[in-house]
Amino acid sequence: MMSYSAWWLFALAASAVSANDCSQDYDIISQDGINDISQCARMSGNIRVASTNLTTLHLPNLTVLRGDLFIKDNDYLKSVELPRLLRLNGALALFKNGVLETLDTPALTYLRSLEAVDNPQLKNVGFPAELRDIDLLRLVGSRVIKLGGIKPQGVGSIEIVDNPEMDTISFNHLVKVHSSLRIANNHETCSLHLPSLTNIGRGLELAHLRIVKAPRLESVGGGVHVHDNWFEEIELDDLTEVEESVRLHNNSQLRVFSLRALERVGGSLVVYNNTQLESIADLDELETVNGDINIRGSFRTLSMLQLEQTAGRIIIKSTERLDCKDIKKNLAIKPASDKWVCQEEVDRNEVIALAESDQSGGKNGAVQPTPGWSMGIALGVTGLMSIVQFLF
Repeated sequence: MMSYSAWWLFALAASAVSANDCSQDYDIISQDGINDISQCARMSGNIRVASTNLTTLHLPNLTVLRGDLFIKDNDYLKSVELPRLLRLNGALALFKNGVLETLDTPALTYLRSLEAVDNPQLKNVGFPAELRDIDLLRLVGSRVIKLGGIKPQGVGSIEIVDNPEMDTISFNHLVKVHSSLRIANNHETCSLHLPSLTNIGRGLELAHLRIVKAPRLESVGGGVHVHDNWFEEIELDDLTEVEESVRLHNNSQLRVFSLRALERVGGSLVVYNNTQLESIADLDELETVNGDINIRGSFRTLSMLQLEQTAGRIIIKSTERLDCKDIKKNLAIKPASDKWVCQEEVDRNEVIALAESDQSGGKNGAVQPTPGWSMGIALGVTGLMSIVQFLF
């Protein structure tokens, strides 16, 4: 039979555990609200911090949050400090916190999603304990220079856009992106390194980059859109299949574009306004294009020996000397005269823009927006509903 002293110690311990476990949603509007949950170690529910006068959000004892942490429209908030947080089973969402500078999560190793959007002073974000499991990473409109400690092998979606000081993006362990990958409009010297990436489930958009390295990328389940970059070459020589269109345009320094292994494009293949483009390395593995082929530039040679099927036209225009008869003769397919346009020594204006009648894009030939970038697609229905409820 338990002695009184033993029973008392057991009750005290149970009380302490209960005191550290918090199970409800919390809407924080002042420091008093923070004080109410400051002793919570494990929480089941959502925490919402919106339109407060807080300068610091400090939760010193929180180790596990089974819910979402939403932080929005806090005009004076400079830092979010979660020194003991190990696991966040929901979303960490930071929206429109005008002076927020620091997100401090030194112990965090699991996070379902991170969305930091329109926090123009945010510059300190990192995960020293190494974040190896995350479904959504979205960083838009910040001063972050580099993201450290994010090392998943698989991720749902990545969007890193409009971060003017971001100069390096590296995901050395990333093998698969299940949905979309979008990198655009960061620092003008920004480089992207994806040495292990083999598959992207939906769309890929790369813009405003100085260097791109994705040497093992094999397939993209949506479209590939590469535009307005500053690199001189891009080599995607392991890429064999793109489910929708490939669009390469407005890359002012691009000289070499290589897709040596590409076999199938589910939409159109469109290349234009790459004013320095001198070489399109052979497309001799390309067998099927389910749309138009529209390639324009200043190249002297082009070969597509294995091309057997195209659902649209073949339009080739170069400002340089080009042997159009030889290109057509070596095609496996024999295009009808109304499906074939090949011109050499054309005016520069004809390679820097597409006429309305020549627009190419989706599976039926019409220009389509790059798919898969909406927050709803990236998050899934559950995450979207949570954020909608918070925002409104």
